[in-house]
Amino acid sequence: DFVGSANLIRIRKELPSAGNTRRLQTESDTVLLTHTAGLIGEGTALAVRGEEITMADDGPVAEGQLAGVIESVEFRGSVTGYIVRTAVGRIHVDTWSARQSHQRKRGSSVILSLPKDSALVGAL
Repeated sequence: DFVGSANLIRIRKELPSAGNTRRLQTESDTVLLTHTAGLIGEGTALAVRGEEITMADDGPVAEGQLAGVIESVEFRGSVTGYIVRTAVGRIHVDTWSARQSHQRKRGSSVILSLPKDSALVGAL
């Protein structure tokens, strides 16, 4: 069962895989990675939960990662929420406030790493 929210990233097509990792091309030509089974068709999206995304300081971007800029920061007690503008759109990221090495600020450039077990969902 699923309770919560997810970022939906539209997938254009599947590219040749790398071993057991599926390579998915987004509408912005970004390549994301998944191990999840499922058909890719018109309207398919990758559903990525915000609390499963890891955020790092700006640097080189690899397949399966997104470069972005923090648009807003929201402090909610034990959780800090970020909205990050990326090539695939706005991505919501939730982090445990106590586990962060430092607070990131609005306007900071970051790299988002998406989990490879994110679900594929049908037509949007």
